[in-house]
Amino acid sequence: MKFFTVVQNVCGGCTMCCKLLGIIDMEPPKPKDVWCRHAQKGVGCAIYETRPLSCREYQCLWLQLNMAPEFRPDKIHGTLAATNDGQNIVLHEDTGWPGHARYVMRDFIGNFTKSGQRWVAVVCGTSRTLIAREDLLKRVRFDTSDPDPTKHAIVEDAP
Repeated sequence: MKFFTVVQNVCGGCTMCCKLLGIIDMEPPKPKDVWCRHAQKGVGCAIYETRPLSCREYQCLWLQLNMAPEFRPDKIHGTLAATNDGQNIVLHEDTGWPGHARYVMRDFIGNFTKSGQRWVAVVCGTSRTLIAREDLLKRVRFDTSDPDPTKHAIVEDAP
């Protein structure tokens, strides 16, 4: 009988979310796509024990799904997050590496969207791209009433 230990992913020195995501409960609020002043690249958060609630609650999909080490956010230059309803995915790409994360994650994204029921929104700076099967893509649109480019995708009812 073989025994093995499954190692759970941990943030460690990955600080990609510290750059890509906005932190509104920090004083002053940290805008997206700008390094947090507390992030120590390759080390972690300098205020880890007292970090804002939104930072404590955030878990990227690499952590949640215990994905392979090569998909760690600082290696792909992007971070994957579930949408608020937990049904779809937002891929936040590093503006210094546009397209890199979506290229590295292409097989994962393809498998995720192949049923035609789910989509991936790729956010890179102010650019937003939807990835879905064509039949679903025709029914998904971004709500442009919110100036935040990471919000909101709306799926129209099927005809």
